[in-house]
Amino acid sequence: MPTYQWLQKVSTTANTLFARGSEPRLRIANISYDHQGDYFCKVTNYISGVERTIESEPITIQVIGKF
Repeated sequence: MPTYQWLQKVSTTANTLFARGSEPRLRIANISYDHQGDYFCKVTNYISGVERTIESEPITIQVIGKF
């Protein structure tokens, strides 16, 4: 079975990554401005005993609302 990891890239000098989910579909409860940014999904699977990993194209989440 593949494993999923949704990562949020934070624009800092170190380009920090935050893990935000481990399911095939990203769900964010109680979203806040901290969740804004670029996200991508990293999927890993073993095929014939060899680890295979692929990353999705990034998506951008923008939070709009009151502070």
